[in-house]
This record gives sequence, C-alpha cells and structure tokens, in this order.
Amino acid sequence: MTRIDPGPRGGGAVEAASNLRHDLVTPVNHILGYCDLLIEDAESKGQVYRSRSVRAVRDLGKLALAAIDRALARAVERGRPLDVVAMGRDLAAPVAAVIEACRAIEEVAARAPDPDAFLEDLARIREAAVHLSEAAGRLAGPTIRADQAGPSSTSSASGSRTGASVRADR
Repeated sequence: MTRIDPGPRGGGAVEAASNLRHDLVTPVNHILGYCDLLIEDAESKGQVYRSRSVRAVRDLGKLALAAIDRALARAVERGRPLDVVAMGRDLAAPVAAVIEACRAIEEVAARAPDPDAFLEDLARIREAAVHLSEAAGRLAGPTIRADQAGPSSTSSASGSRTGASVRADR
C-alpha cells in the first residue's frame, strides 16, 4: 500500500501535509475560480443553460476539494499515514467527471453561434482537472515521511512543493 506518513506530530507533519495540499488544491482552485467567472458571465448574459452546466462542474470541483481536505485532516489529526491509493480513489470520480463534463459542454458550446471566450475558459477548467489527476497519480509511489523531510523545494517540471524525502516501505 502506498502511504504518506505524517510522522510524529510537529512541524514536519504539518509542513508535509501543507505542501501536499498545495500541490493538489492549486488545480482545484483553478477549476473553482474559472467556474465562478463563467457562471457570473453566463448569468449576466441570461444564459441559464451555461450557468447550470458550469455550476455542476463547480460542484464536482468542490467534491474533489472536500476529498483532499478530509484525507489530509484524518492523517494529520490522527497521526496516521495518508493512504494515497484511497485518496486517489476518492478523487478519481469527481476529477474524471469534471473532465468529461467540460468535454460535453465544449461540444455543445462549439456549435453555438457565439462561443466567445467560454470555450477557452472551459478548456482551462478541463486542463486544471487533468493536472489534478496527474498530481494525484504522481503520489502513488513510496511512503513519504514528514519526519524525514528535507527542506521544502519546488520542482520546475511539476510545480510540486512536497519537499519530503521519499522512502520505500518494502
């Protein structure tokens, strides 16, 4: 089983959880932010169908955020390892649904007489969901213990700030 171990209570556990949360929540914030912009724009134009569709996507993004928060809070509060596989299962459905909903909305919007920036922003939402899916997938590896963590670092390729050292439990 792949797990992230918060280690003993203290700064290391909090820092590792904070960095992990950042890596996962950043794409969710992009999803929620773009959804809010699209909803506001659609409502100002009286486009109820667009507003409703994007609200559904935003609700799925909120489910992903709740899954992240629940998993990390359980691990830190109880001082138990975070089961990344279980977290991935919790994230898989809402993230896949965001991606699929965006594709479906894009297909309909592309046939509209004035697709305007709506399609570009939907693509950004879908891309953020893909990044979230990739970030969650990168976690499925060895156990990361916060008490063995080195200084926080940023990976230029992935934007990861976990900064925790990696250790295999085998």
